[in-house]
Amino acid sequence: MIRTNWLVTSIASFFLRFFCGFKNSNDIVDSQEERSDYSDYKLYSIYNTEQDLDTKKNVVSKIIEKPILAEIFQNEKDTDIRRLAIHKIAFDARLAEFIQREQDPEIKKLAVKKINNQPFLIRIAQTEEDVEMRKLVVSRITYNPGLSRIVKKEKNKEVRKIAVSNMSYCPSLARIAHKEEDAEIRKIAVSKITFGPLLTQIAQKDKSAEIRKLAVRRMTFGPSLLKIVKTHADPEVRKLALKRITYKPTLLDLANNHEDSDIRRQAVDQLRRLEMYKSRLIGL
Repeated sequence: MIRTNWLVTSIASFFLRFFCGFKNSNDIVDSQEERSDYSDYKLYSIYNTEQDLDTKKNVVSKIIEKPILAEIFQNEKDTDIRRLAIHKIAFDARLAEFIQREQDPEIKKLAVKKINNQPFLIRIAQTEEDVEMRKLVVSRITYNPGLSRIVKKEKNKEVRKIAVSNMSYCPSLARIAHKEEDAEIRKIAVSKITFGPLLTQIAQKDKSAEIRKLAVRRMTFGPSLLKIVKTHADPEVRKLALKRITYKPTLLDLANNHEDSDIRRQAVDQLRRLEMYKSRLIGL
């Protein structure tokens, strides 16, 4: 009977230590492996009764339960402790909720930098009133449809530029490159496009000489470049397109047969550059 009682007591002691996080009935376990929900609530109790800020920070640094950290963040007055709590919260929905109500811009920035959920970020970008905060939020968005909506509805030019910069190639980006009224935003869009036919169209028709040249610099398809050389009205754009051509038969044909003497001379110059480049490679 005594042996049975001892065994029961030993088993109970083991489960108490393992599941409740105690080395004995009075001590809080610091070991991460032996922690439990109960140990966090005990830490929270200490936090609520402690007056010394450094001790409170130390206690909060050991808490891992997100609801407890959220409670601390919402009710604590000390900025450093609030930052520590928000730093340990990694639940996007909770962070998004905090950002909507938070007044401290530095803490809002810290929370934004921890959110990865794209719908949450897009919602914040569309409702946040502070321009600098919208810039930060939009800089973390990579979802093309969301970025496209921001470009369409956002009034601040800098925020729109960030949105376009974060877009990868898609129909929306092509539409911005082709139809956007603001030349700076169009330029950013064009700098991200690789689709040859669209670049050819922009090089031919864009209102900005700078953007037309940018489109040509991004072109790689020889026949499209040759079309620019032969038909474009701007001599600078024609010259730039010719410098992008590396196919020797095409250059020889231009050098011998083009009606414009400037084009013939530029084709010869391009052939010489290619030969010099070839010689250097052989020399290596």
